[in-house]
Amino acid sequence: MDILVITGRNHTKSNRGIDVIIDYLCGSKIIPLIYVYPISNSNHNNTLNILPNHVYAKKKYLNYYEKLLWWLPSKFTKWVFNYVYAKTNVIDFKMYDYIILESGYCVSLISKMDSNCKIIYRQSDSIELILSKNKYLIKCEREVIRRALLTLVPNDGILDFYRNIQFGNIHLWENGFHKDTSIKVSKLNKTRMEVSCVYMGLYPIDYDLLRFLSRKYLNIIFHIIGPHKKKNIGNNVIFHGYLNIQDYQQYLDCASFAILPIKSAKRLEYVSQTSKILQFLYNKKPVVSLDYGTLSRFASRTSNIYLCSTYEDFDSSISELVDSNFLYHEDIDLTDYVIKNRKESLGKILAKEVKIL
Repeated sequence: MDILVITGRNHTKSNRGIDVIIDYLCGSKIIPLIYVYPISNSNHNNTLNILPNHVYAKKKYLNYYEKLLWWLPSKFTKWVFNYVYAKTNVIDFKMYDYIILESGYCVSLISKMDSNCKIIYRQSDSIELILSKNKYLIKCEREVIRRALLTLVPNDGILDFYRNIQFGNIHLWENGFHKDTSIKVSKLNKTRMEVSCVYMGLYPIDYDLLRFLSRKYLNIIFHIIGPHKKKNIGNNVIFHGYLNIQDYQQYLDCASFAILPIKSAKRLEYVSQTSKILQFLYNKKPVVSLDYGTLSRFASRTSNIYLCSTYEDFDSSISELVDSNFLYHEDIDLTDYVIKNRKESLGKILAKEVKIL
């Protein structure tokens, strides 16, 4: 059986849904070919570390960029993606029994796949609801879902949205996290890390909120991990950029709590708990977060998530945690979210709905 996985990045041992799918297939003795498409400024580093079972589209700097081109009319957006395909594609899709698509610009390839292609769509983030405002990309994603044998979505909010517009064969397959007890980390200097919090993630930071909290709690060090612009907010706010799992785990181990000081945005409306929130809870860290999307559904299951709508809410939540000495309540079972169990649930869905195995 020949399976092609189309994704925007190299496969790694991560919490990403598409990576878990690849790991599951490999564990079942089905080795897929991984096609990284497209290659542009944002992901060209993938091609510097060529991995086994990977094929890369040709590099092209003329590409679609959401921040610049979201407003582009459909016919011009279509021209851009057709141009990129003509200049960079290296795969014949007819050669594969199944094609697994990851959400992102990959959906633009749907017009290049004939009607006999058996498609599985892993929607990590909905293009229509979260990733893009571009009408052509939204149209492409809807066509992918319409044609797919199976679409896997990460939360109830997105599931409800698509079922309400009567798309069929859509299944909930939530995010998970790696329970990796083999990771060995060196402990950081405890005198400096005695009271700290950590944010790991991709969602945009509310810098004004971070400035407000850092000045209010001068004795707490705020560690910000991810691709965020570094600003001189205060001596107790440290921007680390990207860190590998060994490096960020040591900050998480030493932290007193986790924080999501993120900007409120319409694109968060259909976002729920992320794999990072699951990791925070697994590491027994209370979470202070903006009340966004459908997170409240998950937060209702535990006393460890403090949902905040205003700066004052963040202030009072942190103050409550300080007074309780950062108490963590043993009131939630995360077993179902461990990657091993996510793979098992994936296997059941694939066996029933697609009969891959």
